[in-house]
Amino acid sequence: MAKLMVVTVGTSLFQSASWNKDDENFKEVLGSYWESYAKHWAADEDDKGLRFPEYRRKNDFGLEALFKTELTHNNAETWAQWLAPYAGAPKTHKMRYSGELTTILSFAENEAKAARQSWQDFLREYEIYFVHDADMNAETARAAQHHAVYLQKWLQREAESGNVKCWKISGFSGKSPQELSEGLRSYQDFLQNARFDVKKFECIDVVISGGYKVYGLVGYGFLPDARFRVVYQHEELLEAIVQSKDKFQVGKTPPIDLSAFSTINE
Repeated sequence: MAKLMVVTVGTSLFQSASWNKDDENFKEVLGSYWESYAKHWAADEDDKGLRFPEYRRKNDFGLEALFKTELTHNNAETWAQWLAPYAGAPKTHKMRYSGELTTILSFAENEAKAARQSWQDFLREYEIYFVHDADMNAETARAAQHHAVYLQKWLQREAESGNVKCWKISGFSGKSPQELSEGLRSYQDFLQNARFDVKKFECIDVVISGGYKVYGLVGYGFLPDARFRVVYQHEELLEAIVQSKDKFQVGKTPPIDLSAFSTINE
């Protein structure tokens, strides 16, 4: 049986330092903004951009607006050519990437180590869906397209044949209560359909990495099913948090047994 990973998408890609500052084509696209990107966002010193998303937000220099303009839903393949390679921590700071990619990397590395395999091989066992707004001009939709292509590049999979996909949900990041509630209901239905497919998925990991925190509440509601886990990582915490029906674990620390708590048991 396969494994399923469902990743909620926000807009942190546009605040990331995901790309190689020394690529000549990337430099050309950034133009006069490149110096700020190289000096602040892609800086490897303590308390600087490669390590801290908050530092990048405080030292914006118009870069977020630039990325929101330049990253479109149909140029992900081009930007993937400039993606900074990931060589594993601590050599590469995972926090340079978007919240989605950072969380996936942290989670995959920990799980792969326990299984004595590479994080790439671990993720190749999954069908991975980046969930985003249905409007393809929406920021989350554009970010999802880039995430899917970037991750497939790391996994050395072609976009047409890869196990990484995008999934549209209308109103998923809705601004009105009615729109958001409809989007969340569709998201709940998506997870429910995966739950019913007991012959296909042996494990369903819900990665809460972007957008509204209420996505986590929806994922948490599926924890009575032993196949489900919820994965989350705060941007100042270098390890992923994983909760299942019976366990709660932060990074490499020993898991906490939750089996005695009736609130998560059936």
